[in-house]
Amino acid sequence: AASGGAAAFAAGGAVAADAALARETRVNAGLCVALMAVSFFLCVYRLGAAGGAGGAQPVSEASAWPVLLFRSGVAVLKTVVLGWCFADNTPMESRYAVVGRPSIPVVRHQWVHAGRWTTFTLWCNTVGVSYFWLATVDSTYGVLGAGVPGVVRALEATLWEITFPMAFLVNLVVTFVLIPQVKKQGYFDKLAILLRWRPQVFHNGFVLAAAAEAALVAPPVRPERFPVLVLFGLTYVVFAWAVWSRTGVFHYFFLDPRFAHAPLALLALLALLAALFGVGCLALGAARGSGAAGAAILLAALGTCTFRDKAALDATAKS
Repeated sequence: AASGGAAAFAAGGAVAADAALARETRVNAGLCVALMAVSFFLCVYRLGAAGGAGGAQPVSEASAWPVLLFRSGVAVLKTVVLGWCFADNTPMESRYAVVGRPSIPVVRHQWVHAGRWTTFTLWCNTVGVSYFWLATVDSTYGVLGAGVPGVVRALEATLWEITFPMAFLVNLVVTFVLIPQVKKQGYFDKLAILLRWRPQVFHNGFVLAAAAEAALVAPPVRPERFPVLVLFGLTYVVFAWAVWSRTGVFHYFFLDPRFAHAPLALLALLALLAALFGVGCLALGAARGSGAAGAAILLAALGTCTFRDKAALDATAKS
C-alpha cells in the first residue's frame, strides 16, 4: 500500500510538472509572438516611411580588376560549396534536446539535400553568394565602362545590408553560443562536424569574405535600412517554428518556446542585430577613407572565428 501511494504521489508530481511546463511554454510562445508581431509592424511602418525597398542606394563604384577577381572568386567558390552541400547524400543528423528540460525526450532527425537549408547559416550563405554574384556583375559593368542597371544596384544593396551584419551574427552565435552548448551537452562528435572544412566555409569563411569585401570596397549600409535585416530574421524564426512542427527539432535551441528564456533570447538577438548593424554602418563609413579601419574590420572578423577545438580533435581521433 505504501509503495502504491508513493507511485501515485510521483505520478501526480509528474502530471503537475507537465502542466507547469505547458503553462510556461504557452506564456513564452505568447510573448515571442507578441514581440515578433510588434517588431514586424514597426519594421513595415519604418520602411514605408523611408520609401520602402526602392530607397536602396548603389553599393559601390568599384570597377578595378582586383575587386572583380575577388568578388567573382568568392561567388564561384561559395556556389561550388553550396552545390556540394546540396548534392551530398550523407545525412546531417540532429539530436535535439530542450535546454533545461531533461524530462522532454531527445528528438533525432536527419537532413539531406534541400533539408540542409532549414539552417539559418545556409539561408545567410545563400544571400551572401547572391550578393557576390550581383557584385561581380556590378564590377564587370564598371570594368567595361558601362552603366549598371538600377534594379541590379537596388537588389545588390539590399543583399549587402543583410550579408554584412548576418555574417558576423552567424559566426558569433556559432562560436559563443552553439559550440559551448554542444560541449556542455557532451556531443563532441557533433562538435567535430561543426569544425570540419565545409561548415567552416559557411561560418568562418562567410564572415571573412564579408569583412574582406568591407575592407576592399566598403559598400555603404544606411541606418534606416535596419528593418530589412529584422524582417529577414523574423522570417527565419517563423520558418524554424514551422520546421519544428513537422520534425520536433530546432537547429537553434533559443528559438524554442519550451526553453525557459526564449523571449529574452529573442530580445537579445534583436539587440545584438541592432548593435551589429549600427557598428557596421559606422565601420563601413570609416573604411571608405581609411585602410586602418578596413584592417580593423578584418581583425574583428577573425576574433569571431573558431578554427579548432581540442575536444573536437579528441572526438575525431576516437572515431
